[in-house]
Amino acid sequence: MMEKRSPIYLKGDRIFIELLNSAVYYLSLINDICKKQHIDFIVVIAPDELQINKVLQDEVREVYYPKIDNEEWDITLPNKNANR
Repeated sequence: MMEKRSPIYLKGDRIFIELLNSAVYYLSLINDICKKQHIDFIVVIAPDELQINKVLQDEVREVYYPKIDNEEWDITLPNKNANR
């Protein structure tokens, strides 16, 4: 499972951007519906375990990305992309 989620921390991963844009689009539609119904709509974003567990980060990098250097791996990348 980590292998499928972990590419979002690699610089240049376009799939995450596409998925994020799709999610924002649908969240926007839901928000519009809620506004029309006078319903508060709140989205909570929680960090991925990989972002807060350094031991897990090291294990994932060792197993799936042994040749990736620190310049290509950015654990804060999903947060940065979400703030665009």
